[in-house]
Amino acid sequence: MQMVTFVCKGCGAELEVPDAHASEAAECPLCGATLVVPMPGIVRDRMLGGFRIERRLGAGAMGEVWLATQVALGRKVALKILAPSYTRDVAFLKRFRNEVLTVAKLTHPNIVPAYDAGVDCGIHYLAMAFIDGTDLDRQLKVRKVVPEQEALAIVRKLAGALRYAWDKFKLIHRDIKPSNIMMDKAGVPLLMDLGLSKSVDQDHSLTVTGAVMGTPYYISPEQAKDEDALDFRCDLYSLGVTLYHMVTGRVPFDGTTMAGIMTKHIVEPFPPPRERNPAVTEECSVLLATMMAKNPGERQKSWQALITDIDLVLAGNMPETCWPDPGPSAVVPGMGEVPPRPHPVFKGARKAKVRQVDGTSAAVDAARFEAERAQLELQQAKQAAQAEIVKLVNQVDVSFRRLKILRKQVDLAANRLSIAQERMDDGRLSEIGHLEAQAALSEARSKYLDELRSYLMNRASLDGKFAGAD
Repeated sequence: MQMVTFVCKGCGAELEVPDAHASEAAECPLCGATLVVPMPGIVRDRMLGGFRIERRLGAGAMGEVWLATQVALGRKVALKILAPSYTRDVAFLKRFRNEVLTVAKLTHPNIVPAYDAGVDCGIHYLAMAFIDGTDLDRQLKVRKVVPEQEALAIVRKLAGALRYAWDKFKLIHRDIKPSNIMMDKAGVPLLMDLGLSKSVDQDHSLTVTGAVMGTPYYISPEQAKDEDALDFRCDLYSLGVTLYHMVTGRVPFDGTTMAGIMTKHIVEPFPPPRERNPAVTEECSVLLATMMAKNPGERQKSWQALITDIDLVLAGNMPETCWPDPGPSAVVPGMGEVPPRPHPVFKGARKAKVRQVDGTSAAVDAARFEAERAQLELQQAKQAAQAEIVKLVNQVDVSFRRLKILRKQVDLAANRLSIAQERMDDGRLSEIGHLEAQAALSEARSKYLDELRSYLMNRASLDGKFAGAD
């Protein structure tokens, strides 16, 4: 195991961390500052496969992204570099090569193109076009809300890019979110970071086993439940959440833990956009309700259907795809037909009309009251079940976080024991010091195993709750 040595920007202390934790967040043991462990060997002006490294642009789930120059052509590129912890994983390297093949297929004005990929001195990289602009996430932090017409125009272009990827290659992105959408200086949106892309025609073994793909704030319910049979509709949902964020200034579901947010996507009802921003039109609200339907079958049936709906909303008309189906009208014997109440997105905007055959409106109101009371009782029961699920999900999430911390402590204890063994062998450390290091490792492993048992028990309970909900 190699060690990465770097300096804490908070207190100036020199820190040493195993390279397996490169690109991960770490806490300085002296000042408590949160740091990102740098990748070993990646420095300014280093040559990597024909690219000269310039500066670090950011870090993602798989590694770091650097600004570089392709020397032969003199052009700027964004160079994605895999973290060392992933390069030791044969299955993950297959997935990375799969990404390279995926991106190389795509040629669309709203998708960031790929130029080259390779391995240099054991460092795996992917070179993509460098877009001179900012991502949509940064723009939203400044602008807060994007005017509806502008937001719809942006989403329409992205839908066109995703339609191209799906119709031509059966590709899904699985991580649509504002930070994966670059806006160039001309205002053109470009979809980037296809690291989670999946072709439904490819072997499922190329995906990460047991891992949930996607970002909690924008993840689809089916991804949150870790379902296998994903298609373009999971991207459609995430694009809907992105549009929701743009026009309301907020994500639809928020929370203090990743698991809690994912659970809300699964069980909580669609929050009406007009309650958060009255400027959002009814037409756009219906479009969002359809895109973000919990059941994929209630969303638009194709990317073209979504584009058609967006065009209608841009023109001030209702979309063709309307969700949800209001169901059959309530029939009161001897009195007539009572149409169902409108969807919450129309709250305060429309009133249901009652068509009477005979009888009085009071009797109709009484029947409606009974129906609403029964619906309220059912809703309360659902909310109680949801609260229990959320509580259990939070317990699983906290336990998982503790597992990650305890695993790092085990790794550090093992590293200290290795160092203690070397020092004892050359006479710089007594046998007592070595035994203390052994005891520390044993204690770290014991705590990890105890927490692992707790995690597995809670996870089994949670899986049972979800199975019962289905």
